[in-house]
Amino acid sequence: MKHLCILLPLIALFSVAMAQTPESDIEQAIATGNADKLLPYFGATVDLRILDVENVYGNSQAQVLINNFFVNNPPNSFVLAHKKTRTDNSFFIGTYNSRTGTFRISVFLKTENDKSRISQILIQNSEALDNGRF
Repeated sequence: MKHLCILLPLIALFSVAMAQTPESDIEQAIATGNADKLLPYFGATVDLRILDVENVYGNSQAQVLINNFFVNNPPNSFVLAHKKTRTDNSFFIGTYNSRTGTFRISVFLKTENDKSRISQILIQNSEALDNGRF
């Protein structure tokens, strides 16, 4: 019985630590180039910038555009560079490597009705960033 009292809290703590967060699900979707897995995290609209094209899109159109980016730039890796989480919003920035180039992807989330929703995604060419074009 004594071991059970020690073991149960440890199991509960481990379960909470292993729970997927919206941010980790989104990071994984980007790392695997899976726009379908991003859709449940989109708000009604998404402020989307892919390279030189920027606009506010409905969630379905944003999914199509991001999917086109992933098809044209299949992922090799996605490495998280910075992450900040707050109660009402969060963001993360990472480096997306593809055989076609290296890109910086920034994702901004807002909390709506107790759920994290993607409000903005920026996909920028790392070479252009290094040369001061953005």
